[in-house]
Amino acid sequence: MRSSSYSQKTTSMNRSGRSGVRVQSPSATRYRSHSTESQIYYGSWGRAGGCLSRAIEAGTEIRTNEKEEMQQLNSFLAGYIDKVRGLEQRNSQLREELAGLRARFKVPQGMGDEYQQQFKELRELIERLTHEKGVAEIETGNTEEEIDSWRLKCQEQLDLKGKLTHPYLVDIS
Repeated sequence: MRSSSYSQKTTSMNRSGRSGVRVQSPSATRYRSHSTESQIYYGSWGRAGGCLSRAIEAGTEIRTNEKEEMQQLNSFLAGYIDKVRGLEQRNSQLREELAGLRARFKVPQGMGDEYQQQFKELRELIERLTHEKGVAEIETGNTEEEIDSWRLKCQEQLDLKGKLTHPYLVDIS
């Protein structure tokens, strides 16, 4: 149907038996108010003869086909417009729902700043306590080493004292 509206061949026969072919194009000249006779192939007699009625029928058929095609395209366009309207309506519903959710879960403005200050203070406290813990662990390690060192010195002193008080005992170890 579409191809017939863009180009259509019309064959006409004149009285002498010669045939001619006319190709219609979708140009604006087809729709001007010229007579149909100017668009028909004339035979050797210079008249359209019986072809005039066939040409009028062909022109009417073309206009009918074009009208049907335009109606079909209009219905497609109306369908697309309805789809777009439906999508726009759904989009506005979703925006309203999103705004409602944001309003429901929104944190008051002043609360964030107050919590930020508390977080800052707590972070500083954690850093200070971590530093103190590190210092305490180092001191504990140093103290344990010092204790071990004194323990060894005491043991050595006890061993020397034992050898001096009991010279006849022999150390088996």
